[in-house]
Amino acid sequence: MKKIISNMEPFNLFFYKDCFYNSLFSVINKFSGSVWNVLAHEAVFYDYSEDKVLRGKINYYSETPLFAVLADMNISNMTSYSTDFLIDTIRKAIVNETPVIVKVDCYEEDIRKDFYHKEHLDHSLLIYGYDDIEEKFNIIEQSQKNILNYSPVVISYESLKNAADCYVRHYHSQFPEEALLTGFMSGLSDNKGTTDEFSYMNYRLYYLRSLDRMLKQADPLEVIVNELINYLSGYRELENDIDNVIEELNEIVNARTVEKYKVDYFLRNEEMTALADTILSNWLSIRLALLNYKFRGNNIRDKFEKTIRRLRENQMLEQRLNYSVFVLLANHKDLT
Repeated sequence: MKKIISNMEPFNLFFYKDCFYNSLFSVINKFSGSVWNVLAHEAVFYDYSEDKVLRGKINYYSETPLFAVLADMNISNMTSYSTDFLIDTIRKAIVNETPVIVKVDCYEEDIRKDFYHKEHLDHSLLIYGYDDIEEKFNIIEQSQKNILNYSPVVISYESLKNAADCYVRHYHSQFPEEALLTGFMSGLSDNKGTTDEFSYMNYRLYYLRSLDRMLKQADPLEVIVNELINYLSGYRELENDIDNVIEELNEIVNARTVEKYKVDYFLRNEEMTALADTILSNWLSIRLALLNYKFRGNNIRDKFEKTIRRLRENQMLEQRLNYSVFVLLANHKDLT
């Protein structure tokens, strides 16, 4: 027997938080929900983090639990904290038109050549079909970490079970509150959480409620900028930390990419969209300079000097954007 849930498409517009969300966004689109309503409920800001090499990080804050946001869009869920009877549990869910997100460790995911039997990585897979003859699941997966190329592929029952069990052994004790399997169902009634107006109201409400966090993020951003400048100026040894620096810059780039889309979608203000785009472009250039260093590119010193200027510029631009968004939202209650 085999079954595939129709109209399940990869979400490749941007990375958001972690791979669970990129899987979830495919589910939301399948059930005619609104990805924007999820984004509207969450504030993204810079925060302190002494366990990062840049001593700061991107943080996310929401007053509303994710599943409550989904419920507003008439999307319900079921969860499991066990991998016992994993294959049968997933098959039964698929038969009932319920796509499932499963926690796995890429170390045992044989289709992930970048991690298979090389390195452990906690990950999420969206499963939307199965074939008992081939003993394979239909999933949506990316080819490499930090590559936004989610696509439909297949994975064997055995590999999925091994990867899920490996996650339990290496990660579940660290995140016991996170379900190992989450299935999603859509109801039949109309829902308010899919309209532009509803999403905008939530965006405005939660941005203004998060204003204190937004205003305070200038300080941790300055810490991040100063640590980067210390690396770029030679006051800190970059060679040994370059991979961590690039990984942390990836998180910033991903967050600023989402911010650009949010500003464009919710505010519909060309000046603010251009400002958000400039901030993102600067962060992309900053990351590129570090990648050039890692791969022994040319004119590194000149590129680092330009990077320092971009870092200082972004400090001012990000404060300007936060203030501009606040002023607009404080004075405009309706989506225009």
